[in-house]
Amino acid sequence: MSSKHIVTVAEQFIKNSRLPACVDCFYHLQSRTIKRNGQLKMANCMKYGEKNIYSGKINYELVEFVRIDTKKCGPTGLHFMYKRANADEKQ
Repeated sequence: MSSKHIVTVAEQFIKNSRLPACVDCFYHLQSRTIKRNGQLKMANCMKYGEKNIYSGKINYELVEFVRIDTKKCGPTGLHFMYKRANADEKQ
């Protein structure tokens, strides 16, 4: 085998790989399924929402929108907080 054919393991370049994932966050609310033209699973963020003043029900924002909005958690996960179980594992 000539030196031209030597394969080396390259470093991976995964965008956002060092950012926290919402699924590991304390404020992450389990996914719910919305049926619109098939099934779509959506997750909510308990950090942001709006309370219905008549029913008392809180409608939480979707994590996708919270992570896009730099005035909220944003792409970097500004308000990210590990879930208790995960916090013990990380230490």
